[in-house]
Amino acid sequence: MNKFKNSKYYTFILWSLLGLFFLFSLFSFVFFPTIPRFSLFCAVIFVLILGTLITHYRKNISSRTAAFGTYSFLLSLIVLGIIGIVNYFAFKNPVQWDLTSNKIHTLSDQTQKILKNLDKNVTASFFGSFPAPEEITSILNNYKSLSSHFKVEYSDSKKEIELMQIAGIKKENSLYLHLDQEGANNSAVLEEVNEEKLTNALIKILKEKKQTLCIISGHGEKDFEDSSSPKGYGAAKKGLESQAYSVNTINLIQEGKIPSTCDGIAIIGPEKPFFEPEAKIIDSYLQAGGKALFAFDIIIKGNETSPHLIKLLKNWHIDVFHKLLIDLNPLAQLMGGSPLVPLLRTFSPEHPITKDFKTQVAFPVTRALDIIPANLPKSLKISWLAKTTQYSWAESELNTLDKKQPKFDDNSADIKGPIAVAIAAEGSLDETKEKKKDQDKTRIVVFGTSMFANNQFSNNAGNLDFFINSINWILKDESSISIRKNEEDPAKIVMTGQDARSIFWISVIFLPLSIAAAGIGMWIRRRRL
Repeated sequence: MNKFKNSKYYTFILWSLLGLFFLFSLFSFVFFPTIPRFSLFCAVIFVLILGTLITHYRKNISSRTAAFGTYSFLLSLIVLGIIGIVNYFAFKNPVQWDLTSNKIHTLSDQTQKILKNLDKNVTASFFGSFPAPEEITSILNNYKSLSSHFKVEYSDSKKEIELMQIAGIKKENSLYLHLDQEGANNSAVLEEVNEEKLTNALIKILKEKKQTLCIISGHGEKDFEDSSSPKGYGAAKKGLESQAYSVNTINLIQEGKIPSTCDGIAIIGPEKPFFEPEAKIIDSYLQAGGKALFAFDIIIKGNETSPHLIKLLKNWHIDVFHKLLIDLNPLAQLMGGSPLVPLLRTFSPEHPITKDFKTQVAFPVTRALDIIPANLPKSLKISWLAKTTQYSWAESELNTLDKKQPKFDDNSADIKGPIAVAIAAEGSLDETKEKKKDQDKTRIVVFGTSMFANNQFSNNAGNLDFFINSINWILKDESSISIRKNEEDPAKIVMTGQDARSIFWISVIFLPLSIAAAGIGMWIRRRRL
C-alpha cells in the first residue's frame, strides 16, 4: 500500500479526482440548483481529496521554491474559496436593480404585501421539464424568499403522470397552487407562470368568502362588459375579478331593493336622473350600514344628471358641485397635459386607501367635491382622498367655456384650488350609534369623474389602483389595498432620418476604419523597431 502511495499513479488519480469533483460541484450547483445536497456532497469530497494531496506533498516542500509554489497554490485556493462563498451568499440573497420605468422586474407592492402577511401554508407544485426553466425557478424563489409559508416543489412531468392527473394538469410546465390544510379545497392550476397570474391565483385561494360588488344600471351607467370602447369599464371589471371579487349588474326598478347578495354597490357615471323611489332605496341601504361607491360625470352644457343622488350625499356631508375643475399646473402644461385632465399628486396620508399611494392619477373632466363641516356628527368620519394643485380652480360659468379662455374670477362662484375630487366617509348619521360595530358602519367613496377608471384612462399610472383600492376599502378588504404590477410598455425608439444616417456613418464607416487605421499604425511601428 505504501509503495502504491509513493507511485506516480496515486498522485495522478488524486489530481484527477480533485478536478472531477470540482467540476461536479460547480456544474451541479449551476445546473441543478434544486438539488443542493449533491453540490454539498461533491464539495466535501473535493476538500477531503485536497487535504490528502497536501498531506502527501508535505515532505516534498522543504525547498524554498517548492514551498513558494505550494503557498501560491494554497493562496489561490483561498481566493477562489472566498469568491465562491461570496457568490454563494449573493445567489442565496440576490440584490437587483430594476431600471425599467414601470419596475416590471420587481415584485409588486401587492405581491410583497400578500406574502409578508401570509399565515397559511401554500405549496406551489411545478410539473414540467427537469430541471425547471430558469424563469420559473427565479419567480418561485422570489416568492419563497418573502415567506416561510410559501413552499415550492418540483416534479418531472414524465415520471409523475398520476400526480398530474390528480391535480388536473393537462399541460407540461404548469403550476399547481394549493393550501396545505385539511378540508381546504382551494387550489388553482396555472399553465403560464408569471407574477400577475401567480399573485391573482394566490389571492383567490386565500379568500374564504368571495365578495360581490353590484353595479347599478338603468341610467346610462358605464358598461362593465365593454372591453373594447374607450368609455367601457371592462378593464376595471378584469381588475376586480383578479382580486377574487364577483361583479354583478342589478336594476333597482326591477329588484325593488338592494339584494342581500350584494356586499357593496357602485354607481358609475349615470347619464340620466334616478327616480325618487330608487334614491330612497339607496338611502335606506346606506342608513342600514351599506357600502357604496359613486362616480359622477359633469355635463358642461346641460342639466344635472343625478340631482337625487347629490341631495342624498349632502345628508352625508359630501357636497358634489356642478363646477368643472381646470388645472393650469405649469409642469403638466410643459409635458403637454390638458387643463381639463388634472394630474393628482396630493393624496391623504391618513386614509387607508391613499396612505401609501405614491403615484400620480389622471382625473379627466372632473367636478369639484367638498366636505360639509356644519353639524357633522361625531359618529361620521369624512376625509378627502385626493386634491388638485394650487394652480387649479372650479369653474362655475360652464356656458361660456367655448366663447372665451377660462380664467379664475374672484367675483364669481369659482372656487380656488387645491380642491378635493375624491372623498371617503365612514360611520353613521345617528350619533347614538357612534359605537357601532365596524362591520355595520356605512362606507362611502365619491369621485368627481367616472372617466379616470374607464378603458381609456385605466392604464394611466395609478388610475386603476386608485379605483380598486377604493373598492377594497368599502368592502372592508383593507389587506388587498396596494400598488399592483404595471404592465411592460413596449420599448419604442423614435429616430429622424438624420439620426439614422449618423448611426450608419459612425457604426458602419467610422468605427471599422478607426480600428483598421490603428492596426496598420501598430504594424508599421513594429516594422521600424
